Amino acid sequence: VPKGVDSNRFQPTGESHRRSLGLDGKRVVLGVGRFVPIKNMALLIDAFATMAASDAQAHLVLIGEGPEQANLKALVDRRGVAARVTFVGYVAQDDLAPYYRSADLFVLSSDFDNSPNVVLEAMACGVPVVATDVGGVKEYVSPEGGELVRKQDVAALSSALLRWLEDPQRRQAAGTFNRRRVVEAFSWRASAQRLLQIYESVLSARRDMKVPA
Repeated sequence: VPKGVDSNRFQPTGESHRRSLGLDGKRVVLGVGRFVPIKNMALLIDAFATMAASDAQAHLVLIGEGPEQANLKALVDRRGVAARVTFVGYVAQDDLAPYYRSADLFVLSSDFDNSPNVVLEAMACGVPVVATDVGGVKEYVSPEGGELVRKQDVAALSSALLRWLEDPQRRQAAGTFNRRRVVEAFSWRASAQRLLQIYESVLSARRDMKVPA
């Protein structure tokens, strides 16, 4: 049964935090997740810092909290991109949609993730996704809607960020594709319909069973 996301709450239209975050005119890369080693936000920071010299309008927004927060902020300082990285802090899931709508590109940089909600949430908001090829992420992210890269590969992730940020038409097409894909295959309605089909199949098979006299 496919995982479902609330495609009414997470959708492309609605409030955005671009202006309140001072991001008007920027190309915004968004990361959302716990600041723990397995999520490897350091990879995203390193990849962003590597490509930042080639895109003066790129800006990284990180949402989350956790034991790695101090280390991540120190890494941003060491890489010289403190003015181009915004740490938002913890945001409740119910309040995330405006942040997704503020992004040009969503990035998942985990060393492992089974089936992360954040990828589907970003897709439902019409945002293209670049992610590390881990766990079940490939079930969500297709070439039409984003790109998968090797985990722990700074160069590969950096190159992917630059390619997507430099191509607004590709981002728009990918965002439209992702929204449609979520509604058709990964919305709460689609998930519930698939579960209902399974129940109906099981019950039908049971009704057709021949019970010995």
